[in-house]
Amino acid sequence: MHVQHGDREGLRRPEAGIAILVGVDDLAVVTVAQYERGFIDQDVDDLTGDALIDQGLAQQVCEFFGINAQHERWSKVIGSRIMQAIRARFALSRRAEAAEAKAMVRVLFVCMGNICRSPLAEGVFRRMLEGVGLNEKVYVDSAGTHSYHIGAPPDARGQATALRRGVDLRGIRARRVVEADLIEFDYVLAMDRDNLEHLLELCQEEPELRSRIHLFLDFAPDLPEREVPDPYYGGSTGFERVMDLVEEAAQGLLVHIRKRYRI
Repeated sequence: MHVQHGDREGLRRPEAGIAILVGVDDLAVVTVAQYERGFIDQDVDDLTGDALIDQGLAQQVCEFFGINAQHERWSKVIGSRIMQAIRARFALSRRAEAAEAKAMVRVLFVCMGNICRSPLAEGVFRRMLEGVGLNEKVYVDSAGTHSYHIGAPPDARGQATALRRGVDLRGIRARRVVEADLIEFDYVLAMDRDNLEHLLELCQEEPELRSRIHLFLDFAPDLPEREVPDPYYGGSTGFERVMDLVEEAAQGLLVHIRKRYRI
């Protein structure tokens, strides 16, 4: 599958059997037949789903967007369902961009793979913001320092732990932190010192950005821990402990932001 951004003029014809993702205001899925008839639009139709299935690319596209389709039967019958899921991902992306544009403070949580600790922190902090009516003033995101799990949903054990405490992580998908994040976000919060060092290396050419980077647990000074441990190789108990630490630090971060920005 080839991934490309552009418009009609800048888009070359897809090769046979290849689906191309293009940017026309938003992403779209384009097949050879659609290109030939001039159909390039940010909305994707059910024929696209059928074509992807015919080309054997439906599962690959779903995996690219982090859509869990492993239990689906790949037939034309589910073409509509595939496109509904992809359209939902586009809509989520558009809403996130609009929320970021309106926010006065931007917070990014960072761990290694963006499937365990940082999604938990993102979900917990977003819930806290909603509870005090600040979800439109503070934008929250998460990312990983490595590309192991790009496009994947949070770890199932973490999702279950979070849901037991009223936090829904289903809309989060893993991505890798990039240099632009250090400019766009006011707070870049690392889960441990290895993540911290990685982030500091990203801003070697712009040392003034280092002041935005902190250990997340700096906002929980009463805790004996200074790092959030990685629960990936442990059991559910590890995720429960991570949630305890995350909730404590998130509360301290919220108090800090409200005081600093008087919101």
